[in-house]
Amino acid sequence: MQSTIFRFFKIALCKCVWNFIRLSSRRLCKTNGGIGIGIIFADKEFQALIFQRQKETKDMRLGLIRPDFPGERRVALLPQDMRTSENHLVIDEKFGDTLGIPPDEYRRRGAQIATRQEVFSSCDAIFSLKLIQPEDYRHLRKGQLIIGWTHPHEAPSAEFMQIAKELALTVVDIDNISPTVTFNGQTCKIPFIPRDFLWKNSFYAGVASVQHALLSWGKLPEPATRVAVLSSGNVAQGGYWAISKFTSDIRMFYRKTISEFLEELPSFDIVINGIETFPHSNHVISRDELKRAKPGCLFIDASADAGGTIEGTHYTSLLNPVYWENGHCFYEVPNSPSFYFQTVSSYLSPILSHYFFMPDVRRFLDLRDWYCRTSFKPMKIARHKMRRNSGRPVEILENVSLA
Repeated sequence: MQSTIFRFFKIALCKCVWNFIRLSSRRLCKTNGGIGIGIIFADKEFQALIFQRQKETKDMRLGLIRPDFPGERRVALLPQDMRTSENHLVIDEKFGDTLGIPPDEYRRRGAQIATRQEVFSSCDAIFSLKLIQPEDYRHLRKGQLIIGWTHPHEAPSAEFMQIAKELALTVVDIDNISPTVTFNGQTCKIPFIPRDFLWKNSFYAGVASVQHALLSWGKLPEPATRVAVLSSGNVAQGGYWAISKFTSDIRMFYRKTISEFLEELPSFDIVINGIETFPHSNHVISRDELKRAKPGCLFIDASADAGGTIEGTHYTSLLNPVYWENGHCFYEVPNSPSFYFQTVSSYLSPILSHYFFMPDVRRFLDLRDWYCRTSFKPMKIARHKMRRNSGRPVEILENVSLA
């Protein structure tokens, strides 16, 4: 009896201590740049570094460039969402061109306007909504902080991440599910940015992918058109919403029902994918299974998981969104929300301003420094959900979009 009471008391005490640490870390996230729970255990030297940075009067120079990613038209920061920033904002003179925003609109709100090359050469941190392209590699400077949808562990980012390693760049990925900081091959999760903070961008990815794919396919679905939607995450929900305007014959498949989908694959006219596999070698739909698909079937990869979920697929662009192969049509655009760039820009701007442009971006460097000083192993990039497909294990990430 006494041992049971003692064990109960010990469990209760542990819960109290954990809740105290958790709440304390939240408070620190708000007041000390979001270092999170790790600061409680950090060494005194590092704590001194954090408080020293807080006292520095010189603002970090944060440059915002217009992304050169093919077809990208979204604008990450609108003038009306600019408030007092803890950074010195330097904005590319062509930053707002796609929305017709003149540079003076940003200048009147306190930002400095510069050419693209001047932004790279004068700023400590660079924000590019989509991955920086090879044409700009020569402008990168050693030790810079790079922020955006960088997707550091995806195949298209391999070349950039090699450059980042050579130049000792700190890379912040604003992934909706798991935003991270990567430095010298080490990745840690950002504790002060909540999960799903950009969920509607993923929803728009589903909507835009379906509508754009149908226009490119050249065929309107009819009430009898059969549709399969893979996953139930944000991307898949957007795809379901868009396709439901044309037909009600829609089936959604989840982790436990992927095998049922594969059995029924020959009966579907349209397949909408809202999942991403990791690693890409674990396919949900193999080449052999594609042979069983109905002739003329449209595969809409709304999560832009080229070569992953559907074996053998490759990326397309907003200008050339579909291709035909073996009698099937494939849509693989990696930035489909840009199709509705005005709507999506209005959604992204206040959120990105709140988490990235207005607070001091040195907090990402503080997080990097703390992580490098600890003995923890690199985090798993995501919690993968194991599934089985024809007897082989498949790791699947839901709610993911390359945006």
